[in-house]
Amino acid sequence: MEIEELARAKEFYEETGTSLFDAFIETELEAGDKVIYGNDDVCISSPFAPKCNDEIIVIPRARLTHVLQMDEDYMKKIIRPILGIFPSLFFYRGVRDLNIVVHMAPFAEIDHSEKFYRWHMHIMPRKSGLPVSMAGAEIGYGDNVIAVYPEYTASILREWYSLGGPNSDMVPNSLKEHFQRFISNSID
Repeated sequence: MEIEELARAKEFYEETGTSLFDAFIETELEAGDKVIYGNDDVCISSPFAPKCNDEIIVIPRARLTHVLQMDEDYMKKIIRPILGIFPSLFFYRGVRDLNIVVHMAPFAEIDHSEKFYRWHMHIMPRKSGLPVSMAGAEIGYGDNVIAVYPEYTASILREWYSLGGPNSDMVPNSLKEHFQRFISNSID
């Protein structure tokens, strides 16, 4: 997977002179409708063509192709925004099961790919109650079936970052009791 992605990123760089990841971040920040959180260190967004409902993509803005290239200061800058996505998915979207997929350049390409490639992660909620995240047309035709627009997911989860925590009006009803317990335990 990363090898194909690396090749596409290199091809894009050779054609345009810019990183595919920089272009994605700038385009998304300019449009704003799928961005959940963005600053000088990290961009957290709903991807244009998600593979599952409520998928999130996290792209650090530093030109790092592998997580092992991060120093402690940079880790501290990006960890809080990244960790914020998990409670927001839980409280606002009811996501309890998810997969985290980290894409990095292979060790042999770490130094050669920093102009055009960026390590990044996909946070992919799983369909509750199913033994797999894909079924039917997704497997048969190779197309992803999405019931939630990425712009909707981004607009809901942006609230978490703008308010600094959960807004009880946005918590799905099935989680309201748990949310109330969480808030009362946090205040005590």
